[in-house]
Amino acid sequence: MMFLASANPLLALLVFGAALFSTTPCSAAPVVTVPLDKQYVPVVRNNKIVSYKTAYFGKVFLGLPAQQNFTVVFDTGSGHLFLPSAQCTTETCMKHSRYNRTASASAV
Repeated sequence: MMFLASANPLLALLVFGAALFSTTPCSAAPVVTVPLDKQYVPVVRNNKIVSYKTAYFGKVFLGLPAQQNFTVVFDTGSGHLFLPSAQCTTETCMKHSRYNRTASASAV
């Protein structure tokens, strides 16, 4: 999976990793546009806001035939996408949507 820069800060192009399992070059993989939302997070030092960090997030839909939707934060430092598994029962996992691979015929 690879993220491509966009001139529009509300959009990002996401190349799905389907090409990882085929013999076609990555440029032949389908390109999907994901609308992004932008959130400003204050950076506080000594009880004073000194700057803001930005976080970009959007919805992705995974799995076939029944798609599962997730709201994810896009990290510009990597092209990885991590989702908690439905098998994870920790307190943290239980607070988030979890990917159920048994509901997807396309799970690898």
